[in-house]
Amino acid sequence: MSGKHIIVIGGGPAGYSAALELGKSDVRVTLIEEKNIGGVCVHQGCIPTRSHLLAVKAAMQAQDFSAGPVELDLTRMSQQAAAKSQRLAFGMEYMLQRSGIQIRRGRAAVVKAVPAGEQRVLLSDGSEISGDAVLIAAGSEEKIQDVPDGVRVWPSEELLKLQSLPQAITVVGGGVLGVELSVILAGAGCRVVLREKAKQILPGWDQDIARHLESWLRAQGIEVQLEAAGTGDARDAAFCIGREPRGKELLENDCKNASWLYFAGDAAGGSMTADHAMEEGRTAARRILEDLGEFCRGGIGRSGMVSEAAGGQAGKAAARCVFTPLEAAMTGESDSPVYKSAYIETEMQPCGQIFGTEYGFVKAVMNKEDHVLKGFHILSSMASELIAVCQVAVARKMTAEEFLDVTFVHPVESELLQEAVRRLL
Repeated sequence: MSGKHIIVIGGGPAGYSAALELGKSDVRVTLIEEKNIGGVCVHQGCIPTRSHLLAVKAAMQAQDFSAGPVELDLTRMSQQAAAKSQRLAFGMEYMLQRSGIQIRRGRAAVVKAVPAGEQRVLLSDGSEISGDAVLIAAGSEEKIQDVPDGVRVWPSEELLKLQSLPQAITVVGGGVLGVELSVILAGAGCRVVLREKAKQILPGWDQDIARHLESWLRAQGIEVQLEAAGTGDARDAAFCIGREPRGKELLENDCKNASWLYFAGDAAGGSMTADHAMEEGRTAARRILEDLGEFCRGGIGRSGMVSEAAGGQAGKAAARCVFTPLEAAMTGESDSPVYKSAYIETEMQPCGQIFGTEYGFVKAVMNKEDHVLKGFHILSSMASELIAVCQVAVARKMTAEEFLDVTFVHPVESELLQEAVRRLL
């Protein structure tokens, strides 16, 4: 062993990914996690949310072939989501242990520097761990606005347990989580009002996606209120207005600009999504190893890998998704005077008829001058799967002509990508 010791605070996507990346090198790694490995993503966010949304989607599809109403079994939904989270957490912990990562159960309370040169993390039980570098991947917490007296505020993780739900609830915030949570609650039988202070749901997204998805939400019985701040006249409310980083509160004053201190994932701010957190965790691990002068097994220098992760294609073709039964996904640029866009609706296409996506569409965007594809915006049954193809096309700067060189399978939704691109020419 090299003798170097790196402390990672937080076992969510960023901390877990960083620890595994560090485990490839000849250093000692300790991961501090108070709860289960996996963080909010596995236990209160991505995994239970998507599990519930798939159940809602399955019920909607079954309704098309049923002579009577199809009702969701909320207890079974909750149990299945919890079981998936537990299996994932067990697998992640097993991978860490196989990689030689020491997992320390506890809550980090203070990070401090000591004169000897080693950094120390004080745990809430009074014990200390010392190391050469500290990576804070402590995640984030929900933002909550001030609410009028008499309004009960439901944490989203509590609602996702699907137990003792209110008959009616107002979801404040029409971003990704607000839209997804509204669909889950409506599927569970709640009367849902979705309030967004902007002029469209999904602020910052393509306007066509926002408009079409809003129409679909209304068709599901969700009341959408735009340019509406606060909780309105709600008695029960959930806030989906973003998250605040955690971790800086752990630092003593003399640590805040220390060269041995690193942040990744939600704790670093930024997009606060699990996919970005995992990439940030791996990138932070490579940076730490570079700064410590370490090398991975086999003699491959870390500096090149750091440069590639930080300055290569990562982030240039990032994607965003909404996992409602009618999925939304986007990557790259939207409409612009220097770009040309083409649009194809799913309703009268073979795949649209098969999958019942009458509200869906694909929009492709290219540079007018050189025909390089600049972006895709999708609303369809499987938009979250299609977007990966689009990310590759945008990241590799493919032209529309190159994208059409390969014949896609029929009848599938990916055909829509080529149909949209074909209309660009």
